[in-house]
Amino acid sequence: MEIEEQFVRLMERHNGTVRRLCVLYSDGDKQLCRDLMQEAVACMWKNYRRRGGLLWEAAQGAWVYWQTMHGINHALRGRWRRSDVGAAEEAAEAAEQPSDGSLVDELADGLGGRERQLLELLRQGYRNEEIAARMNVSPSTLKRIRRTMLEHMRRRAEAMGMKTKKQ
Repeated sequence: MEIEEQFVRLMERHNGTVRRLCVLYSDGDKQLCRDLMQEAVACMWKNYRRRGGLLWEAAQGAWVYWQTMHGINHALRGRWRRSDVGAAEEAAEAAEQPSDGSLVDELADGLGGRERQLLELLRQGYRNEEIAARMNVSPSTLKRIRRTMLEHMRRRAEAMGMKTKKQ
């Protein structure tokens, strides 16, 4: 089987993962979701071709997940990257604004101030090192804040009847 056919079969098998991640990070914006999906698939194709199509069957799902996240982060960084010094303060102010009803905002309902600030900076496409500097915390503290935020959002998703990885 040719490498192109293998890639098409891989994408057909894991289309749901790519779509869910792009919908989550597009925050309800259909055009942005399409852009993220295109970037994610292009990123995967480039790396899949570089690997010669060699992936273990058991590792395909994880590979697709991480490649999709890489494509999304690449697209968002290029789109939303800001260099102004006051981005952390703006993120904190944005966290205080009322929700627009998106799924991410519903899951984030009830987050503490630092977790909300982290979420806003992630939405803006900042990397971990930049976020830690803007929030004036160490990388290990940032990891703890992220873990707390994700655990809160996972519990909210389960309460809303969504299936999560821990279920």
